[in-house]
Amino acid sequence: MKIAVLLRGKAHNGTHGAKLFKRLITDRYPQYEFKFFMHTWTSSIDFESPYPRALSIQDMPRQDLDSVIGEWNPVAHEVESDALLLETVIDVLWHNAQDIHFVNYWHDVISKHARTKPIYDYFIAPKELKNKILKGGSKETIFAGADNNNYQTLRAAILIHYLVAQLYSASRVANIYKEYAKSSDWNADLIWCTRPDTITWLRHPNSINRLYAQLSTLFDEQTISYNNHILCNEQRIYKGTPWVQDYNFFLLPQTINSMFTNSPSKSIFDLLTAYKYECLGIPSATNSISHLLWSLYGRDCTFVTANEKIVPKILRPFNPSYLDISDDKECFDTYTKYIINTPRHTEEPIPTPRELLVDTFNYLRGGSK
Repeated sequence: MKIAVLLRGKAHNGTHGAKLFKRLITDRYPQYEFKFFMHTWTSSIDFESPYPRALSIQDMPRQDLDSVIGEWNPVAHEVESDALLLETVIDVLWHNAQDIHFVNYWHDVISKHARTKPIYDYFIAPKELKNKILKGGSKETIFAGADNNNYQTLRAAILIHYLVAQLYSASRVANIYKEYAKSSDWNADLIWCTRPDTITWLRHPNSINRLYAQLSTLFDEQTISYNNHILCNEQRIYKGTPWVQDYNFFLLPQTINSMFTNSPSKSIFDLLTAYKYECLGIPSATNSISHLLWSLYGRDCTFVTANEKIVPKILRPFNPSYLDISDDKECFDTYTKYIINTPRHTEEPIPTPRELLVDTFNYLRGGSK
């Protein structure tokens, strides 16, 4: 069986992620042919920063990025600046802010839910931006980022960029795979979309075959209109909104276009404009917001919890000595305990200096921070 592993998102901790994927997956399943594809960013996240992660963006040293790419050894990859995605986000905010009824409705809603206000009240419709447009402000002037008089608008742009970056990256790496398959005539039997900083434990020697069999059964049993199934670790309803665990997606190549479009920028724009009312229930979910966005982004698909036990963990601090543990399961379990026992910064939003907002926005747009 040929398996295309699509790696998306920022590359921090990706070197250790590659070592553990080799140890826990490719070495344990030598009967399969794995090929890796990657889309990543020039930036990383500073996990030591006391500020929310959306504001903790920093350059990833080129030698570190090259190390991650070299360790995964993808057959095709792309390293992209954050600036292109930020321009799409700006277009979203500009479009939504001109829908005065929508902005007024949203701010009427949040006025009744004050607990969401510290960080998510300007999610996709900042009232400040609407007011500046009504006063004749231009897109270029409002999003110049040169001063801190439009900090609410800049904050909204930064947050949206942070929340949709994984969605964009997933579609982009899917396109990288499709381009490779077309030019090389190498076509995968199974698509596995994950992250460079994710480690995954599959407990059974036949787990991958079982995942493929589940997808094949779903494909065969449904009509052509309803066969776009995506297997994930977990999916549930969270505060009234579908919630999808996004660390691992498994799908058949026949369904890849339904989940990952050829135009990631257009898909992000459509998600946050054409489906903006559907997005309004998401901010109250606090740190689960990115998981809730996946259900809307994949609205043409059916997310199904895999029958096979899949255990993912996200790499944070990592001690390479764990790789010396001889037993594979013990290696995974020991690292899992290390994650659980390692203190993390609070997920609660904290007051943000306006200067930091401006600096972060300018950085994302292509400047330095």
